[in-house]
Amino acid sequence: MKYLLFIILLIVANTVTYAKWDIYNNTNSIIESGTHSIVVDLNNIVWFKSGINLVAIDGDNWTKYDSTDSDYIKDATDLTIDNFGNLWFVSAGTVVRYEDGKFIEVSSIKGIRSIEFDSDGNYWVANKESIFKNENGKFLEKFRDTTGELEPTKLIINGKDNIYFKRFFYSDLCQLKADSTVICFNSQNSGVPNNYSFYSSAMDSNGNLWLGDNWNIIKFDGSNWTVLDTLKSNDNHIGRFYRAIGVDKNNTLWTFSNYSFTFNSYLFRIDKNIECYVLDKDHLGDEIFNQVANLAIDFNGNVWIASTMGLFKFTPELTNIEAEKTNDNIYNISYGIDNIGISSTDIISKIEIFDLMGSSLLSVSNIDNFEYTVNTASLMKGLYILRINNTSYKFLKR
Repeated sequence: MKYLLFIILLIVANTVTYAKWDIYNNTNSIIESGTHSIVVDLNNIVWFKSGINLVAIDGDNWTKYDSTDSDYIKDATDLTIDNFGNLWFVSAGTVVRYEDGKFIEVSSIKGIRSIEFDSDGNYWVANKESIFKNENGKFLEKFRDTTGELEPTKLIINGKDNIYFKRFFYSDLCQLKADSTVICFNSQNSGVPNNYSFYSSAMDSNGNLWLGDNWNIIKFDGSNWTVLDTLKSNDNHIGRFYRAIGVDKNNTLWTFSNYSFTFNSYLFRIDKNIECYVLDKDHLGDEIFNQVANLAIDFNGNVWIASTMGLFKFTPELTNIEAEKTNDNIYNISYGIDNIGISSTDIISKIEIFDLMGSSLLSVSNIDNFEYTVNTASLMKGLYILRINNTSYKFLKR
């Protein structure tokens, strides 16, 4: 395996201060305490845990679920979305699925703390000692460790064969091999920095794994490592403690830096241009009492940040950089119910559609035209990747 390490100093030319921040807490919403474990389903509903409740935001409608809806909600953690758009979570060792307005107990293993799906739709769970794969309704133990050295706390799956996890004590990245052996990445066997520990992780539509570290953003494509060191805003503060990270529908990376109450916190947008949005410390509060947990990005481009202070919503506004990028975009794409219309100033040669795990669902070559309409009637409702020539976009089939 080859490893490639880039050390890059990124300085943001323009810190955007006029984009809109909203905070929701127990004074202006149905949130009763802090928030954590946040996801967006394929219907663009934002789900998050708030205290002992589960909250869903569907546009302007907020719905709170509590123990009267299900006994499992109180201890729900590690929310995730399956390949069909259903919400899943684990609760005190029980795997629960939300479907058609009901919370359904699916299975149970003592001490489950993490759940994730592979590209075949099988789900994997982890407890303190083991990692299990649920296949055809049965749990298969794929890994077991009783030494405490390899205790998994977070599962990360790319496709169906690349199984990663975060190790509890060291907070580093480990990979579970097909033969049940484990490799944990360090500066001697990979391109990661010395003594790294990551808080957050995300997978982009190209299959790249991104990690939010104390000082760095780390990218791993399965072979090569790239380290972004260090993100800066133009007020000369350095981003530290990248506690939340996510990828939007356009495959753009977002990460939130939450260091200390003595500094502002920053939301970084990482694309061809690096942009930084300030969240003033007066809004965020003392890090000791305000711990940022995670972020999720809806299909309208809003960034939702879960923390012990409440729920922050960042609504991007058009900047000069974004306007130029839009004007330079050679593709004009119109998404219909059963088709996608594409026009371009350049010749369209090839169009492909993939699922989120990279499996090809449609491919049209030798188009050689400036316009083309793709029929998507055969696709199920869900999130997909559209690739035009060599440019990729995420889109939602409703």
